[in-house]
Amino acid sequence: MISQVKSYYNQIQMTFNSTQAFLIHLEISPQMKCILAQQANIGRLVHRDERANIAIARPEKPFRQYEFMMEETVKVHETGDKDPFYTGVTFLQGDRVMLTDFNNKRVLLLNSTYQYLSRLTLQQQPWDICAVDQKVVAVSLPKLKTLQFLSVVNMTIKPSRTVQTRYECYGISEERAGTIVVSGNCNDKGRHYWGRLISSTGEMEKCHHFDCQCDPSETYVALNSSCTRIYVTIFKAKSLYCFDMNGSKMCVYSPDNLRNPRGVATDCDDNVYVAVGSIFDNIHQLTSYCTPFRIKTDCIPEVAHAISFNNARDKFVLTTFPDQSRTLFIYTFNS
Repeated sequence: MISQVKSYYNQIQMTFNSTQAFLIHLEISPQMKCILAQQANIGRLVHRDERANIAIARPEKPFRQYEFMMEETVKVHETGDKDPFYTGVTFLQGDRVMLTDFNNKRVLLLNSTYQYLSRLTLQQQPWDICAVDQKVVAVSLPKLKTLQFLSVVNMTIKPSRTVQTRYECYGISEERAGTIVVSGNCNDKGRHYWGRLISSTGEMEKCHHFDCQCDPSETYVALNSSCTRIYVTIFKAKSLYCFDMNGSKMCVYSPDNLRNPRGVATDCDDNVYVAVGSIFDNIHQLTSYCTPFRIKTDCIPEVAHAISFNNARDKFVLTTFPDQSRTLFIYTFNS
């Protein structure tokens, strides 16, 4: 058996060294499959069937583990009629930050030191926000099934065009210039979706539906740096789903301690960070294949919610809920 393992391993290693990515299928016994996967240790098991086929895929990037720690906490000195609920956060040019305040139906603009600059009141409660370019952001308004585009010039926020979405849209993330990835629920029990939307026309370029056995739920979405992988958190399913760009489900991360996952983001090396709805486990740090390698716990009084990276400055911002304290948590990271 050991000689067979070595033979299979050599075959895989030669293919692995000569290509950027590959799939290799071997009809072997289930016992041999387990041994081979352990011995090769150069990719991951991506397919199983009754014939015990095995497929090993090369990781897209070398794995780098980042250490991160809380740098500071910042209070947002801006009041509203209700306690704020910062459901979305994104970085803009010049390290400025924008927040969506769900409870007060508005967006806030902060400077690079997180001091309040300006705000804009919207028609309905906003959920998520993403930067489209240096001067434009998109905001999701789930109840209106709308994406609201806003222009940000100096200290002024102005409404721009709106785009209707077929379903309630919650999580949004820019894929490339002119294309935004959106996620949400289909108003059917257990049915959720993610899709690619052309921002100029509102046309859904692709829409992928999937079942997660839960009631319609809030979602967040993120892409890896090469735009080959989509991550979607489903709050009520207590799960993180990973898809390729064709809509195929690659893996699901749903450990017992993933209590109501909220925001999701990736760093420049495609590690995944999930904000968790628990005061015990604030952030789950995963590899690009959703393998956990750190669970971060800090003594913050609320549960983690939205998260956004500023890779140019090696830091990210975390919002929490409930947020009577109007506090942002700033983390720095390094390899």
